[in-house]
Amino acid sequence: MNAMQPRTVDVHRRSMASLLENVCFDSTPDPALDELARMAVVQTKADYAFIGWMDGGQLRFKAQHGFSAPEISSSKFPQPWIIESSDSMLIHDTLADARFLGKGLKLADAELCRSYVGAPLLVSTGNSVGMLAVMSREPNRFTEAHLLLLKILSRLVVSRLDI
Repeated sequence: MNAMQPRTVDVHRRSMASLLENVCFDSTPDPALDELARMAVVQTKADYAFIGWMDGGQLRFKAQHGFSAPEISSSKFPQPWIIESSDSMLIHDTLADARFLGKGLKLADAELCRSYVGAPLLVSTGNSVGMLAVMSREPNRFTEAHLLLLKILSRLVVSRLDI
């Protein structure tokens, strides 16, 4: 049985790579995803929102609100673990959180973000293919209720992507 595991893992990795390449990194605008990002902003009173995926050294945005960059280098977004995580995250103050090395969170042409809440886009296997996130310039903007909202909206994003 152990002899089958490496092949199964390899097939799974190739399937995920194909899925991401064909669905997630498609640059075609999707008005429904734009609306979900906008809904997240309205419901949380956030300054910024995105639906995004890590692609090598780039954070690519399928939908966004409050900033215009279609992608940013991971060197300018030093926390790719946020996007690649399978866990939801509520960060009250990025400047006070040791994981941010006192630098906070910056998105391309947006101002420094002090609060962050995000939920992974989980496929049926439990793997994360991206993240729906909202951010605020103010610390302590978000609550557990906002985190729950993003978890619900992230499931709608996955449903919309039909993955």
